[in-house]
Amino acid sequence: MPNVVKKGFKPWGSLSRGKGASIAEWTYEVASGYGTALAVGDPVRWVGDGTVEKADATGDATSGATSANTSVLGVITGLWRYSATDGGRSVEYLAASHTYQPTTRGSATATKATIAFCTPDAIFSIAMDDADSANHDAASELYGLIGANVDHTFSVAADATRLESAVELDVSTANTTSTLLWRVIDIVQEIGQDGLSASARALVVCNWGQLPHYLQTGR
Repeated sequence: MPNVVKKGFKPWGSLSRGKGASIAEWTYEVASGYGTALAVGDPVRWVGDGTVEKADATGDATSGATSANTSVLGVITGLWRYSATDGGRSVEYLAASHTYQPTTRGSATATKATIAFCTPDAIFSIAMDDADSANHDAASELYGLIGANVDHTFSVAADATRLESAVELDVSTANTTSTLLWRVIDIVQEIGQDGLSASARALVVCNWGQLPHYLQTGR
């Protein structure tokens, strides 16, 4: 049976407390001039003004702990925006054409993103792409991904029609390389989940985050 195509990172649980355990969340502003589509499920990072933006599509942390630009702070779980016509409301998706307002930091009407922090304990589920079907077209290959390090990929922009994230796990990057952003800890095994079909979901933890335990030098 084909899997329901649902991209983006989803909080799944905790290594210490199991499936369904809550992951710490925090809300940050999005810069007024950002101009890039954002969706629930997108990974984000801090930038120089203390706002958040979408994390690098490549996710390659080749600079290790010296580079905050190649690590992840968390995953968007909610977005809030304000417009002069209909006021403020929570949304799942913000188009690149959205006017992120106002320009003044700290305003009550600033665009905001609530994120689930990428801590060493946090587990996320994420759909695997099909860029390299040889990595999961048989059970031995699919479950051979467990323990591998991988990057995420934005194969397309956030989906304006489905109003959802377009980020997936880039299975073609699966390797032992320590600089890759995510570690696969399992394949989602639930009713309605076919691991050998397109968009099967993996469970991952973050290898490179912007919080302590990852980056000791700060942003």
